[in-house]
Amino acid sequence: MSSNEDEDLFLEELRRRIEELRRKGNPSIGVSDIEEFYIRNRYQFIQSFHRLGLTRLINYDFDLDSLFYDNHEIKEGVNPKAAYYICFSQDQILSKEASVTQALEKIGRKYIVLNASNKTFRQLGEFIIDNKCPTQEAAYKAIENLLLYTDYVLVITELSKLKSKQKALVLRSLVKIIDDAHFDKIYPSADLVLIDYADFIQKSWNCVGTYLKLIPPNSW
Repeated sequence: MSSNEDEDLFLEELRRRIEELRRKGNPSIGVSDIEEFYIRNRYQFIQSFHRLGLTRLINYDFDLDSLFYDNHEIKEGVNPKAAYYICFSQDQILSKEASVTQALEKIGRKYIVLNASNKTFRQLGEFIIDNKCPTQEAAYKAIENLLLYTDYVLVITELSKLKSKQKALVLRSLVKIIDDAHFDKIYPSADLVLIDYADFIQKSWNCVGTYLKLIPPNSW
């Protein structure tokens, strides 16, 4: 099948899916919205189409696919970015956590979900290794080993509610694990996904913003 035929088939299926959504009570979603997004991201759509096939592509999380492709195919593990899904309510966080894990299962990526709300940093590390972390450093090492030496996707929700007075620095330290790995000739196969509130990234922007791929609600 030619590239043009791929595109025609893909757009035809998208139109069908959008019409289904509109009939089910989502009249604000239109074909033009999808086509505009498609035009802006044409290359990534076609790459995804060939890698995944049409059946798996529909309802696929293109933001995650784009992040993974950029981190591992384009950058080859040098300065990979972490995803940050911007949310405005806990309902949005729960919904996005469910859709992200579903997307990861569809593409066969192993993952660990950490909800950081009302937890200490040491508890995050203990969850990963299923053992005690006697110090902050031990917890950091547990997370570092996961991100540098496995191919897991680490999904962290509500880091903004971590029991810490330095949440922005914690966020930066986690993101920099994968961003700086190439200095030690390590090119991570793992990925980091954060699902959190808009005000947290706003407050943390100066120290971590450039290392993140921000994904607003209107893209999902």
